[in-house]
Amino acid sequence: MNGWDSYPLSTHIVQHFLLALVLPPLLLLVTPSFELRGFRRMERVIGQPPVSWLLGVGTMLAWHIPVIFNAALAHNGLHIFQQLSFVISGVIFWWPILGPLRDRHLSALAAVAYLFSACVCCSLLGAFLTFGPSALYDLQGPNHGAIDPKGDQQLGGLLMWVPGCFVYLAGILSTVLRWYGRHEIKRHAH
Repeated sequence: MNGWDSYPLSTHIVQHFLLALVLPPLLLLVTPSFELRGFRRMERVIGQPPVSWLLGVGTMLAWHIPVIFNAALAHNGLHIFQQLSFVISGVIFWWPILGPLRDRHLSALAAVAYLFSACVCCSLLGAFLTFGPSALYDLQGPNHGAIDPKGDQQLGGLLMWVPGCFVYLAGILSTVLRWYGRHEIKRHAH
């Protein structure tokens, strides 16, 4: 092992949450809108909502399959790849909502459905970790503090479930508010 197994699962979940759900939207929010021919071609692939959604949600689900998660704990290179994949797939996931090509953003209703369905998947994974069988992951640290492995897994599941949903719900709320604001501006213009 490379020492990654000495951290509690809840710590790994917080790290994954930050890399996949917090950092990517922030990166996209500070990315200026620009027009480059090559960029448009790349966006045609990664900006497709089914591809973006499957990649974002699929990456989160796949890395939490116990055998894959445990392999990333055991192999430093795979662990680094895991962390990078969370950031990259997170950027791709958020692209149809916050990407720099504003004219390619999903409509408000499609964005709400896109984010809500991702929230449901994240909630299901969090609920499984919270209520499912314990000791799914090979975390062998000397002491996880005052919390036992089962409690740690439950905490990790709750962290994925509740704050994860808040990120998606914040995206849904901001989408609805932007739509409403545009609708009101058009209404007052007539």
